[in-house]
Formats: sequence, C-alpha cells, structure tokens
Amino acid sequence: MEVGLGAGIIFATIAVTVARYRDLPETIPIHFGLDGKPNGYGSRNAIWLVPAVQLLLTASALSFGAQTPRASLTFWLDLLVLCLAVQLLIIAAATSAAQRLNRSVFWSVFVATMAFAVVAAFR
Repeated sequence: MEVGLGAGIIFATIAVTVARYRDLPETIPIHFGLDGKPNGYGSRNAIWLVPAVQLLLTASALSFGAQTPRASLTFWLDLLVLCLAVQLLIIAAATSAAQRLNRSVFWSVFVATMAFAVVAAFR
C-alpha cells in the first residue's frame, strides 16, 4: 500500500512539473531564506531536482525491502509529501511577480508533515 501511495505522490509531482514547466522563467528561485526571499537561483531545468530527490528517496527506501519498519515507510511518505509541497511552492514563487515563497504555507506544511512523522514513528 505504501509503495503505491508513494508512486502516486511522485507521479503527482512529475505531472505538476510537466504541466507548469512552460510557464517557468529561464531562471527560477531554488533556495529561499527564512524571510521567504530567494537567495539562490538556477536554470528552469533545476525544477527537476525535487522529483529526482523523490526518486532517490524511493530507491533508498525500497532497497531495504521487507526489513524496513512501517514507521520508516511512513516517514518516507512524509518526505515525499514534503517534496511535493516544496515543488508546488517553488513553482508558485517562480511564476509570481514577486518570486517570493509563501512562508506561512511552507512552515505550516513543514510542521504538519514532521509532526505526522513523529507520531507515526512512535505508533
């Protein structure tokens, strides 16, 4: 079940990226300070780093096979969801006039994702 859900999350990330790729400027913000302002930029192709990280996380999680505890799989799913959220925020920032990250949304997603991971780890 977890693997299918993880594949769906990765697929959603890739689908959103493909759908919005043409809307991205040639240079996009890829790193943001705590104030939400970009402090690192990359080419439009850098948008593929997040799906690549998701695939690497998945390869790592699957390499352990049946030895992987359920809590670790839940944490893996959390990381995939966090990557999806980050990708959506990067695309939103790159296509907005201000090119600024919505900090409240990012921190809300981050805290919720990490809280879920902690709860799942202690179930």
